[in-house]
Amino acid sequence: TPAPTFNKRGDNGDRIDLGEFKGKKNVLLAFFPGAFTSGCASEMANLNQAIKQFEELDTQVIGMSLDSQFALRAFSNSLGSLRFPLVTDFNPKGDVSKAFDIWTGESERGHNVRATFIIDKEGVIRFSETYEAGMLPDAKELVAEVAKVAK
Repeated sequence: TPAPTFNKRGDNGDRIDLGEFKGKKNVLLAFFPGAFTSGCASEMANLNQAIKQFEELDTQVIGMSLDSQFALRAFSNSLGSLRFPLVTDFNPKGDVSKAFDIWTGESERGHNVRATFIIDKEGVIRFSETYEAGMLPDAKELVAEVAKVAK
């Protein structure tokens, strides 16, 4: 399945365009429910610890939530400055989450669920998983899934 494209603001103010990675890098897109929660902090810290493995597999990690750019910058800083961008799905609210079909609840009061997508260099979703409340992705398992795609 081709991945929906997006061009959104990252935590450092730069625009992150998913299409720019096509033909260049795989992408691990990690949707998380909210900055400054313990589960999301653990998830992003774990991905950050595995960043060299993702880079060796020619893979760009991107975190995404409904938080504002400024909240995401503060969140990244609180985690010791993540080595990958956090991207806001805030304006319009949840449009990327909706495009990836991980939106739950009413339109204005809804939110994204925790999910990861691995998108290959051709822009095709090769792996996706959603996580129940309280469950977190395992960075080692994600590295193994990326390795399958990066072959």
